[in-house]
Amino acid sequence: MADGSFSTKHFGVSNFTSRLTSALLGSATLVLVYFLGKKLYSPPVGFLSALVLGTLTTFFEFARRAMTDVPFVFFVVGSIYFFVLTEKAAKQKKPIGTRFQAASFLG
Repeated sequence: MADGSFSTKHFGVSNFTSRLTSALLGSATLVLVYFLGKKLYSPPVGFLSALVLGTLTTFFEFARRAMTDVPFVFFVVGSIYFFVLTEKAAKQKKPIGTRFQAASFLG
């Protein structure tokens, strides 16, 4: 599996290394969801959004297994987060380089 190649190269071939990348990106997705909810609404909304996503059984099972859906969701949520940052910065007339970040998360 392509998303586990870094961990496989450094830790060898096992069930743990094939699931490591998916689990780490699943955790990072929860962090991105928190920051997205915080940026769009408020910190409690961001916390509740991450809490609800983290307790969904489907997301939890996908993040626990070595599936390509979790990295895909991470990069889509990341691109949406950086797009929101770009739009908020454009309204405040503060140019920041988040357009490139949003585009690079999409691939």
